Amino acid sequence: MSRQVSVDNSAVGNLIRQAYQAGGKFQWVRESLVNSIQAEATWVKFGIEESGYESQGVLRRYVADNGHGMNEDELGDFLSHFGSGGREISDHGNFGQGFKASCYLWNPYGIVVLSWTKGTPDGRMIWIHKRVRNGTEYWELKDFESYDEVGDPFVSDCIPPTREALFEIGVDPDRLMFEQIREAGQGTVFLFLGDSASRDTQGGDFLRQEEQQSRGILRYINMRFVELPDDVDIRVENLEKHVRSAERRGSKDNFYLGPDGKTTVGVHSRTPKGIKGMIPDGAVKGVLENGPYDTKFHWYLSPSDAKPVKGGDGPTRPVIAILYQGEAYSLLQTTSDFRSFGLPKAVRDRVWLTIEPPESIEGDETTWGVKPQGSRNQLIVSGGGTLPWAEWRDWFSDSLPDAITSAILLSDNSVPNPEDLEQEEALRRTMSRFSQRFRPIHIVENPNGNVRASGQISSTGSPESLGGSRPPGEDSETHSGANEATGGQGDTAVLSESIDGDKTGVRRAKSDGIPKVSWDDDFPFEDRFLAAKFEPNERFRTNNGGTGKGVLHLNLYFPLFQNEFKYWQEQYGHAPYEEVMEIVKSAYESEAVSKVMHAKKLNGARTISPEALEEAESPVDLRISQTVVNAWLGPEALTAALLGLVNVESRIVNRFNGRHYIRTGI
Repeated sequence: MSRQVSVDNSAVGNLIRQAYQAGGKFQWVRESLVNSIQAEATWVKFGIEESGYESQGVLRRYVADNGHGMNEDELGDFLSHFGSGGREISDHGNFGQGFKASCYLWNPYGIVVLSWTKGTPDGRMIWIHKRVRNGTEYWELKDFESYDEVGDPFVSDCIPPTREALFEIGVDPDRLMFEQIREAGQGTVFLFLGDSASRDTQGGDFLRQEEQQSRGILRYINMRFVELPDDVDIRVENLEKHVRSAERRGSKDNFYLGPDGKTTVGVHSRTPKGIKGMIPDGAVKGVLENGPYDTKFHWYLSPSDAKPVKGGDGPTRPVIAILYQGEAYSLLQTTSDFRSFGLPKAVRDRVWLTIEPPESIEGDETTWGVKPQGSRNQLIVSGGGTLPWAEWRDWFSDSLPDAITSAILLSDNSVPNPEDLEQEEALRRTMSRFSQRFRPIHIVENPNGNVRASGQISSTGSPESLGGSRPPGEDSETHSGANEATGGQGDTAVLSESIDGDKTGVRRAKSDGIPKVSWDDDFPFEDRFLAAKFEPNERFRTNNGGTGKGVLHLNLYFPLFQNEFKYWQEQYGHAPYEEVMEIVKSAYESEAVSKVMHAKKLNGARTISPEALEEAESPVDLRISQTVVNAWLGPEALTAALLGLVNVESRIVNRFNGRHYIRTGI
C-alpha cells in the first residue's frame, strides 16, 4: 500500500506558531466572523461574558452566533484537527485552520466551545487546552466527569453544558445560551480563557499589545471588511470608560456587578459598518472596468460639504484598499498613497477607492488572479509574482472619472494665483533647452510598424505626448480622450521592444510635461527626513483651467532649505525676507525640476556601446527602463541630488545681482 502524506503530532505546535506569526492583529476576529457568516448565522456577537465577572471579577471575551451548530462528532473534529473545519480546503475558502492558528497560542489555558443543533437541543461542550509532554506541545480536549441517564458516572471530553464542568472559571453556561440561539434552535459560543483562570481576555489576544485598546475589535472589523452582509446582525461589546453613565441609564445590559457587590464595569454594544458604511451619504460613485489584469476600480466621491468621519471606530479618513470577497486587503491611508493614484491633497478627504482584481482559478496557476495567503492576512498572485501596484496607480491616474477631475478643478487648493503663473513661466524658461534634447523613444503599437515588440507598458491616448499633435480646436491641457464607459484615456499602447514580440510598432519621440512644484509645510511624519518627493501620477489644476499630471513636493522645513533661507537673508540683509525666500525657492525649484525632467527624458535611451552590442542578451537590455528612471526619481535619490550647493548658490547670487542687491558688508 502506498504511503500517505501526514504530519507528525510533534510538529503541530510549530505549524500553529508559524501560522500565528503569519497572521496579524485581531486575525482571530476575522476568522470568527467569516466562520459565523459561512455558517449562515443571522446574528453574531463579540461579547464580554458576565457570569465570570460576577463570580470571579474576570472579564472574558466570547464570540457567539446562531448559525449551524456542531454536534458531538463535529465539535471534536473542528478543534482537535488542525486544518479541518467541515468545509472543503481550497485556495479561496475559510476551512478551519485560520481560527485555530489565530487563537491557540494566546489561549493555552483553554477555549471553551458550547454548541447547539436541532438534533442536540441540550447542547454540547468541549474545552481544548495546551499540554506539554517531554518538551513537545500538544492541544487536547479536557476530560469531564459526568453522569449518564441512569445516574452512573462516566468520563467524556464532550458533554452537555453544566455549571459543575465550568466551576473553576465561575461561568454559568445557561447564560451563554442567548435568546437568538434559543429562537433559532442552533448556535455556537467560543469563550476565550487566555493563559489562566484569572486572565482578562475582553481585549483579545493579550500577547499582542496592539490589541489592548478601547474598541479595538470594532475598529478592526470596520477597517478589515469593505462591506458586511445586510442580513446579519453583528454586535461588538466594549468596556465603557464612564461606568456611572451606564448605571444612570438603568439597564442591566449596560453594566456588570463584580464579586464584591460594589465594583461595576460598563459595557456598551455597537454595530460595525465596514468601510462602505463610513462613506458619507450623498457620495457619487462609479466603477472603472478593464483595468490592468482585468481589474475593477470602485470609486466614491463624497460631497464637498460632507462632514468628516467621526468616532474613531474605523477609518476616519478615506482609504484605498484591495477588495476581495467583501474584505479589505493592503489598506493605504497616507496622503502620498493618494497622490500616487493621481488624487491630490485637494480631494484626499473626499475619494474612497477599492481595487477589485480577478480571483485566481482553482488549480490554474497560469491564469492571472489573486487569492489569500494561508494566514488570510494578505493576497498573493497565482503562479507567483507580486501585486501590480505600479500599473494600477498609473492606469487609475490616467483614467480619473470626470466627477473626480471636476472636483480637482473646483477645489480651492487648486485655484491658480499670480505666483503660480510666475513659477510656471520660470520653469518653462529653465527647461526650454530640454525641449528637443534627450527625448526618449517609445514603441507605439502599429500593425504596419517595423519594430518587433511585446506587452504593454501603459495606455496614453495622448498623441501629443507621443510626439504627435491634437486635432484642431482641442485644448491640449483639458482634452482627456476619455472613454465614456470608464472615464479613461484612449487606447494608444506603449510597448516594450522585443525581438520575440508578437506585436509590431513604430518609434516615436515622447515629450513629458513640466511637473508642478509644491512647497509643503506639512510633509508627512514618515517623510520628514526627505527634501523632495516626486509624485508622477498626482493631478493638479493648470493655469488655463485644465489638469496636469506630476507634482514635485519640496519639504519647506527640511534643514537644507531652512539653512539656505537664513544664510541668504544674512548675506542680503537689505532685501525683504519674502523676496529672499522667493529667490532661494526659485533656484531650488529649477534644480529639482531639471533632475526630474532630465531623468524622464533619458527613459528609453541606449546605454551600451556598439562594441558591446553583440554581447547583450536582448534589445530590451540596451535601453534605460522605466524601473531605472523610477529609482533615479525616488525620494532618497532626489534628496541626495539637492544637497550639493555649488550650482544652486551660484544661481542664487546671479539672481540677487540681477535685482541689484548688494551683499551686506561689501
